[in-house]
Amino acid sequence: MYPHTTTENEPKKKIIDKFLKDNISDAIFERYPLKIFNKEVTFHINGKALNPNDFVIDKPIKLAKTYTDTKGKEHKVLFDFMQIKKMDKIKVFLTAQNAGLNTIAGSLEYDASWLSPKIGGWFIYVSSSTLSSDIYRNIDLDDLDPDWRKVREFIKDKLNTFFKDRNFEFDNFSDNLKNDDYYPYKERASSKSKVILFDKLAYLVEDKYHILKDNNQLREIIYPLIDRTISNGELNNILRSVLKLNNKMISKFSDLLEKTDLDNIVEFSDKVASKIEDIEFLEKLVYSEISKNVKERKELHKFLERMLWVFGEEYSESTKLLSDKNLEKNLTQLRDDCLIFKPSKDGDNINVIDEKPVKSITDLFMYNERVLDAKRREVLVVELKAPKVKISPKEIEQVMKYAREIEKLDASSSNIHYKILLISSKINSDAEFQIKGNQRNEDNPYFYFRNENKNIEIWIMKWSDLLENVKRKLKYMSAILNTKDIDVQEKAEKDFADIEFSKVSSSLKRVAMS
Repeated sequence: MYPHTTTENEPKKKIIDKFLKDNISDAIFERYPLKIFNKEVTFHINGKALNPNDFVIDKPIKLAKTYTDTKGKEHKVLFDFMQIKKMDKIKVFLTAQNAGLNTIAGSLEYDASWLSPKIGGWFIYVSSSTLSSDIYRNIDLDDLDPDWRKVREFIKDKLNTFFKDRNFEFDNFSDNLKNDDYYPYKERASSKSKVILFDKLAYLVEDKYHILKDNNQLREIIYPLIDRTISNGELNNILRSVLKLNNKMISKFSDLLEKTDLDNIVEFSDKVASKIEDIEFLEKLVYSEISKNVKERKELHKFLERMLWVFGEEYSESTKLLSDKNLEKNLTQLRDDCLIFKPSKDGDNINVIDEKPVKSITDLFMYNERVLDAKRREVLVVELKAPKVKISPKEIEQVMKYAREIEKLDASSSNIHYKILLISSKINSDAEFQIKGNQRNEDNPYFYFRNENKNIEIWIMKWSDLLENVKRKLKYMSAILNTKDIDVQEKAEKDFADIEFSKVSSSLKRVAMS
């Protein structure tokens, strides 16, 4: 033993964890379990003989299977399954004969996404008197070595069969949960990762309170609460306070969240899903179902005040109130003076609509403010033309006049930026020609005008273009989310094989021998 002053400078002189007083018994049992269990060898640690009953639950289960190698030769392979008390991982040890002893030539870790927590931890020892131990030397090559690949798939297949036979109760819970009336993801979920977390927590709740088995109506409250808890990132509270999990299980959840940003993914996916719903709602109000929602369409500006992100994520935190009340009054008065105009057929700015209720919908106006920095702020002015109005050069002339009048205001300084949005369901051909002529060298598809002081901009757009652009962005975000979601699922299924139950896959991965 070396003092800490020595080991800090020479780390290799540190005693490894396996040799610590509390760990050495487990380490020796891991190396020679069958010899110890069958009492062929007796180890004494600190004056006390190792007792196999301190490590193993019940007797080992022995299975003999026939393996056919890549050359067609058959080999007898022995599996010794030992359920272990002090761990929850499933370790697989590949053994080879060495001077009369089965020594460990390689080690693997088995995971399956459908395993029950009641499966517990296992040591599985694989041996064969005829299978060459040289195969195990190529474990690091994984799929590059066809001989090892076939052996690995053979072992994994036998482990799948063994554990599926012991998973019946948990499989039933899985099916019952998915079919339960209160299961929150019957139609769709914002994220597959969220489903993974929910299903795990639901099982832990069931294991403790039996609410599904007893058909307890509290499911109507508890399942949505779990769903909301996941979305709000308050997992630790439910793990500690409600489920009263031990620190080991809590640390596994915490590790999952930390290593995969799962809480951020769930939160982000919920936001994306909510925005997709908002866009679908908006599309119905301005296009497909106007006549069915005339009352709501007349309040469109109020809905948009809560959905300003459609004009850009930078407006998500904008306020609908202006800090300068005089400016607010002036903007409203200027709007009444400049933007009120009765459309006519001669001006080609009437969008033909037959339904009388829809014809009654008037133009709407709204403004919002967001702070850019300590000195500067931006005022967003939105003119929503009625469904019957088609944007023509006349409407463009009006909004240009509005911009000129804003520039004349005493309150208009270089520290206040104005963005004026003119939106309608249709734009006539003359206006389209005029708009495209102003968009040269501009990336913004809605841009029309910027004043010389560069503090006033005009954007002109159709609802269809705006909605399509937003949907395209959301689809792109969903694609990124789905890619990250898959990565998280792999991590979740690996670290939580003991409480996952979707019958998806299993894995057998090499781990370093300690």
